[in-house]
Amino acid sequence: MAQGDVLRSEKREYREPATGVKVVQLTDAPCHNVHPYYNQEGFVDGSGRYVFSSNRSGIGQIYAVEIASGAIVQLTDSDEPPVLAGIEKRPGGGAGSGGLTCDPERGRIYYSRGKRVCCLDMESLREEVVAESPPGCGNLGGPDLSSCGRYMVLSCRPEGASDWPWRDENRYRHGSETLVVLCDLQEGRQAVVYHGPSAENLAAADSHLYICRGDPSYLFFGSYTRTQPTGLKTMWFMRVDLERLVPLQDPLPIFAQQPFEMVNHYYPAPDNHVESLLYTYTQHDRDGVPVSPVRRAEMIDVDLVNRVDRRWVFPGREPIHFKCNSKADLWVGDAADPGPFWFEGRGDLERYVQEGEGEAAEGPVSSARRDPQAIGPEGYRWPEAHRWIGVFRKRGPFIEMRPLARHDTVWRCIHPHPAFSPDDRWTAWGAGGARQSQLFLAEAVWPRWMT
Repeated sequence: MAQGDVLRSEKREYREPATGVKVVQLTDAPCHNVHPYYNQEGFVDGSGRYVFSSNRSGIGQIYAVEIASGAIVQLTDSDEPPVLAGIEKRPGGGAGSGGLTCDPERGRIYYSRGKRVCCLDMESLREEVVAESPPGCGNLGGPDLSSCGRYMVLSCRPEGASDWPWRDENRYRHGSETLVVLCDLQEGRQAVVYHGPSAENLAAADSHLYICRGDPSYLFFGSYTRTQPTGLKTMWFMRVDLERLVPLQDPLPIFAQQPFEMVNHYYPAPDNHVESLLYTYTQHDRDGVPVSPVRRAEMIDVDLVNRVDRRWVFPGREPIHFKCNSKADLWVGDAADPGPFWFEGRGDLERYVQEGEGEAAEGPVSSARRDPQAIGPEGYRWPEAHRWIGVFRKRGPFIEMRPLARHDTVWRCIHPHPAFSPDDRWTAWGAGGARQSQLFLAEAVWPRWMT
């Protein structure tokens, strides 16, 4: 197998029996086929092609599959370690999300090769280095592109530092020393625009670094720094001068986050917005320190420019990861719990079981047996929630959720990380286990009620 080789189609189509939604399986090779992280872009030409990593040749390479025909093209041919092509081993086996992103309008793929970030032109298959780690730093990670394709933001840590900062023994204490690197791809320039935490600013850009999809002068990230009595994860933003590649301000909190609130898995939404999962602990002392593990899950939306935020409550168990489409009128998540009232209204509440009952789950829902914060309203949960891709929309102050298609992944190995295609036609996700994983699409529709 070599660069430019065209492989046979592995595509198959079927209808999800319970919802009638069309599902397309794009890969079926007995290996790890890994999609980009859901906050990066994997589609090119609207929804014409989908880019992914695979170790089908024995070492990780980058491929593209044509959605209509199913034909797979090998785009790279490198003898570098698989992790640099996006095959990332997890502690429990399996693969993480591929460390790449696409410029869907220009047919370019950006991905890390250790201390370098490369750009591959999908038509000519020519590769060039577009960014390099600053002196004394380790691998570059998390390439995220502006909507215009000109600016890219990256993160790196000092040489020898852990690639998994949340596993450091200093978690929730001082944060993890991290550098924010901004690149002007058009001019071929890069600069470190933030390095923290420091005594002057406690924010550490040690989690999920992104560039605003509306105004690329806004960068935002998460921090594990203990800036609150509880040390809960916080979100920060900063502005930069794009012409000079220098910061205009130190990082500031994205919203007036309270000590008893925790954000997780946020992403850049259209028109300068940021959306995130927000946990609010319902019982806390006068300093905001939780005294009970019970918490309420909401989606929070923040307008970065106007600094206005709104919230919507999930009806049952919240998805672990979710994202909106380009019109911001439909969302997709990797767990689908319509809530107890949906079942009760159909005389089917027995499908919503109390903690400790029902089938064993390999996914996050299984933690409900040990962790009360994973249980839905009034101690109820739907044992099937973690097996479904769900779509949802806003309804007043609440979220209305419906199951779309089953993914049945082994969560400790593969996270589905669903996302929309740029033309909003498809949702894409990955599913599998320790030995193999495959890529799937489903129609991005509001499905019928399950039968």
